[in-house]
Amino acid sequence: MTDPVVVRAAGGVLWRDAPAGREIAIVHRPRYDDWSIPKGKCKPGEPLLLTGAREVAEETGFVPCVRAPIGRYSYRLSGQDGPAVKTVRYWSMAAMSGTFLANDEVDELVWVGLAEAAVAVSSLVDRKVLDAFAVLPSPTATLLVGPSCRRSPKPLDGLLRHLGVARMVSSATSSNDTAFDRYAERTGLSPDTALGRELAAASRHPSAPAVRRLLKEVDEHRAVA
Repeated sequence: MTDPVVVRAAGGVLWRDAPAGREIAIVHRPRYDDWSIPKGKCKPGEPLLLTGAREVAEETGFVPCVRAPIGRYSYRLSGQDGPAVKTVRYWSMAAMSGTFLANDEVDELVWVGLAEAAVAVSSLVDRKVLDAFAVLPSPTATLLVGPSCRRSPKPLDGLLRHLGVARMVSSATSSNDTAFDRYAERTGLSPDTALGRELAAASRHPSAPAVRRLLKEVDEHRAVA
């Protein structure tokens, strides 16, 4: 028996806060005549988080700010090319600026309450995703960027622009012209090197309370370090 092909995809529960409470965006796909959560297939070499943000933006017209991960869901597909398993990673995504424009892939978008969205979506998997979204804990807000990622030729800002970064913490000895530095220049954010020096000192002479305090300070400011 031939092993099923694995199709990698990602998407997000796009939400906004409205006077009557939190609203969820669901989209209508004319090809399938169904209502669903925005999602789509990965491009070759594309990080899953970036796939999810890109697909949500393409299908809804809104720039998403990625928050907490929701989980991974798999289901079987059938087609002329044989059996396949589609695996989709989902994130909670806050809607930023944008306007929906109907297109061939998605011809309608509606904002509804969470309970109404769970009833309206056509897929049982989408209902499970919304159930998981409803009980999400507070999102983790700190992203640690290691040396290899700093030197990466791939556009780091393609990911960071969807994470709502408000503060950057950097080592005072980090080299210039890295993806990290280019993102700082592009957004106008000024990396905080003072806290970076404290973190470096704490790592050389580790004191658990000191490290916890410094990491808490980074996390409270929705930072990238």
